[in-house]
Amino acid sequence: MNTPVYIQSSGIISPQNDNQNQGLPSAMIEYGSNHLRCLEPNTKGFISPVAVRRMSQVIKRAIVSAKLCLAESGIEKPDAIISGTGLGCMEDTEKFLKAMIENEEKFLQPTSFIQSTHNTVSSQIAIALKCHGYNSTYVNRGFSFESSLIDGLMLLEDKQAENLMVGSYDEMTPSYFQLLSRIDYWKKEKIKNTELLNNSESEGTIAGEGCVYFMLSNEKKEKSNTEICDIEMIYKPEDTDDLQQQISAFLERNNLENDQIDLLVSGINGDKRLNETYTAVHNRFDTNIAWYKHMSGDYYTASSFGLWAAVQILKNQFIPDYMLLKKKTGKNGLSNVLLFNNYKGSNISLILLKSC
Repeated sequence: MNTPVYIQSSGIISPQNDNQNQGLPSAMIEYGSNHLRCLEPNTKGFISPVAVRRMSQVIKRAIVSAKLCLAESGIEKPDAIISGTGLGCMEDTEKFLKAMIENEEKFLQPTSFIQSTHNTVSSQIAIALKCHGYNSTYVNRGFSFESSLIDGLMLLEDKQAENLMVGSYDEMTPSYFQLLSRIDYWKKEKIKNTELLNNSESEGTIAGEGCVYFMLSNEKKEKSNTEICDIEMIYKPEDTDDLQQQISAFLERNNLENDQIDLLVSGINGDKRLNETYTAVHNRFDTNIAWYKHMSGDYYTASSFGLWAAVQILKNQFIPDYMLLKKKTGKNGLSNVLLFNNYKGSNISLILLKSC
C-alpha cells in the first residue's frame, strides 16, 4: 500500500472478559463445551431501553462494540462503516423461518425478516452513530472480514475517507451448531477450550462467535500503535509448497525476510485436517508464535478476533502465557507481526502489522 493505515481503536464482544475495552484479560475463561458463546454486554448507556427491546443479540453486540470503538478513538463520527459476516443474523433468520412453518406462511410479522438480512448490522450501527456515509457489508465465507478490511484500505488509499470503521460479526445459534455438527465441523467429543490442541488428532474444532470493530485512519495520531501494512487472500492453494511460495512473494513484496517477523499469530484450531498447513507455516518462522481460537472458538470471521489480539499484544509489547505456543529467546521487542488464518483449507489469509 502506498498510503499507511493505522488502527486508532477497537471495540469487541467475545466469549472472553474483554468487553469493556480493557485489552487481553489476565486469565482466559475456560469452557467445558464445544460451543463458546459471547458474554453479553451491558447495553445501558449504549442503546436506549426502548430500542433495545426490538434488537436481537447480534445487533446489540455490534452497536456496543462499535460505540466502544468510537469512544476509545475520540473521533466524533466515522466517514464510513464496513462490515464482514459469514452468517449474518442467524437468530432472526431462524425466528422468521420457524414462524413461517408454524403459521403456514400466513400472518407473518415482518420484523424478524427485516432484521435477518446480512446488512442489517451495518445499517443499525449507522443509525445509532448518525453516520450517513459509505456503508457496506461483505459476505464471503472465510474471507468476509478480510474483504471488508481491504475495502476500507482502498477507501483510505483513494482519499474517499479520513476515518472509517471496519469490523465483523457472526453468531452461532444452538440449532445451527447442531446442523454443522452433522458435517463434522466440530469435535464429536466434549473438550475444554484450554485443551483444544491436546485433541488435534481428531477432526473438527470448537465453535465460537464474536463481534469486533476497528477505527482506521491514514493519519498517525496519539492513540495509533499499529499500522496495517498489507493483506493477502489465498484461495485453495494446491499444496503446502504452493502456499509457501505465496507467503514468500507476500514477504518479498513488503521487503521482509522470515527472521524479521517478530510474532506469528496463528489461527490453528485443533482440526487434524488443517494440521499439515499450520505446521508447515509454524516451522517456516523461527520466532514467537501465539494462537487465539481457544479463546474465541472458530467461525467465519474469527480472524478479526486474531487481529484484535495482535493489536493488544503490540500495544502492550507482551504475549500472555495462555496464547503462547512458542517463545523465541533473544528477540527484544515486537515490531513486525504476521497474522495467519486458514478457514476450512480453502480461505487462507495473511495480515501484516507493524508497531508504530
